[in-house]
Amino acid sequence: MAEAGQPTGVGLAQAAGKHWGLVATAFFLTELVTLLAMGWLIKQVAESDGLRIDHHDAYLLAGIAPIPLWLSSLGLFVPSLGFNAVLSLAALGLSCGIIYHGIEGLCHTREDVTAAGIVQTVIGAGLIAWALLLMLVVLL
Repeated sequence: MAEAGQPTGVGLAQAAGKHWGLVATAFFLTELVTLLAMGWLIKQVAESDGLRIDHHDAYLLAGIAPIPLWLSSLGLFVPSLGFNAVLSLAALGLSCGIIYHGIEGLCHTREDVTAAGIVQTVIGAGLIAWALLLMLVVLL
């Protein structure tokens, strides 16, 4: 029996017992579905606000916008929670900026409020999808 204050190794045993190949495959497939859903959502929200964007541009924007978030995972090489939190928030801000300027450029609009509303809806749905992906990893 472990003494008080000493780790028992249960967390390590639980992580080692997971089927990481299955988790990675499920995560990748879910990311692809999320990309398709986000492209569709960008198109639908833009059109509901009276802006025109074609399918190609909506899916292009959905594919480019999360790149800063993906690259922020490289910050995990630095063992600092504060650094990684700031890096993640900066990446989220860059992703919002990409969607905002992408909507302005691809929809040929200069209406700041309309573009900001689309960004708010798309990022909100993206954060919900991200939370569901994290739950998937925890449950598998």
